[in-house]
Amino acid sequence: MNYDGTNIEQITNFRNYGAFMPSFSPNGQKIVFVSDSLGNTAGNPIYIINSNGSNLRPMYHEEGKRFPQLGSWPKWSPDGKHIVFEYCLACETSNRNVEIYLYTFLSDSISRLTYNSNSDTKPSWSKDSKNIMYVSYSDSMQNGDIEPHIYQIDIYGQSKTRLINENIPQHSPSWDSSNKLIAFTTDAKIYLYDLTNNAIWPESFYVDNEYINGPISWSDKGQFLIAKSITSDGRGKYLIRIDLCENKIERLLDDAKIFSADWISIE
Repeated sequence: MNYDGTNIEQITNFRNYGAFMPSFSPNGQKIVFVSDSLGNTAGNPIYIINSNGSNLRPMYHEEGKRFPQLGSWPKWSPDGKHIVFEYCLACETSNRNVEIYLYTFLSDSISRLTYNSNSDTKPSWSKDSKNIMYVSYSDSMQNGDIEPHIYQIDIYGQSKTRLINENIPQHSPSWDSSNKLIAFTTDAKIYLYDLTNNAIWPESFYVDNEYINGPISWSDKGQFLIAKSITSDGRGKYLIRIDLCENKIERLLDDAKIFSADWISIE
């Protein structure tokens, strides 16, 4: 749809199944997403489709493999070379250990990036495609803290660094185009963290009696954020747009089926 909520066009049609967690390729011509068409407790099948709805195909990591790779929250790298996603290990045994994985187009291979018995989730790309930001529960368990924290790691699974040291819940992180600001949620609010000054902006963004259900997507020039909000009674679901320059929040869509959204600028 257009950035103002107009001209909505349906791209997928799985009949009895859903399609969700979309992420645009950097040129806007393709979308990676998941569907519950063949899903299980480990995750859902990851698919790629042209943005006009043509050429639907699974994301394989071995040539000739019958079934698509399972996972959640796939994100296309800004340089177009990779797709990062999360995958749940041993979920069939109720061990909810979620880790971050990387698919590389050139080698048609998948590598595991994180190793954490307490789960690493919700990956997001730096704009230079060299680092991945994610939510980790590792420190939470070790320090008796129940709050998740935001980390980054490079595409080789090295240089793990905690980015935000504030002891508040940190969910659904997303970098802006300059790699200097991180937007993240704490259930009811969206915060901005300034990496240059290592400080949270004094302003937060929220809608009364609603909470934010990530992920957050930035516009290319960093003026707007889009996210999903849910009313406190769970009955209303909205796609909202936040104008950071004017400090204004607008509802773009009111639809109980809204799950998540991504943003791409098409010239």
